[in-house]
Amino acid sequence: MQLRYHGMIKLVPVCAWVTLAAILFAAVLAPPDNFTSWFIFSLLVMVLATLVAWLSLEVFRTRIGINASHLVVRKSFHRVQRIDWQQVERIDYNNLWASFVVVTESGQRIFISSLMSNLKHFLTVMAEALPREKYIDALDRFAKALGK
Repeated sequence: MQLRYHGMIKLVPVCAWVTLAAILFAAVLAPPDNFTSWFIFSLLVMVLATLVAWLSLEVFRTRIGINASHLVVRKSFHRVQRIDWQQVERIDYNNLWASFVVVTESGQRIFISSLMSNLKHFLTVMAEALPREKYIDALDRFAKALGK
């Protein structure tokens, strides 16, 4: 089974692209008039463009395949990682990013957003494949984040 972002989440990068286009259009209509204004505007556009590009790649390209023996993480066009459940040291939950963090024995961290589809399947397979002590704190923090 694969985890992907839901349809509504895919609107976030689209809205970010529209915002970036509106800022650039506003600069064409009323360009900054001095060096400091140009510098601040350029910095704002650079940061926003980087965020929009990263967000678009994250939402549209991320796929996580899950089965009883391993995870297959696809984050970009060619980057595919296969992680066996035996390699998982622990699973944490990050409240700031609203995601589960799969920490491997080598220290690698894989973020699995709680906004992805089929999250229930991920939690079920995780509970079957891992000893309870490796994931129970993450489930407690996740439940607390949901207010339960």
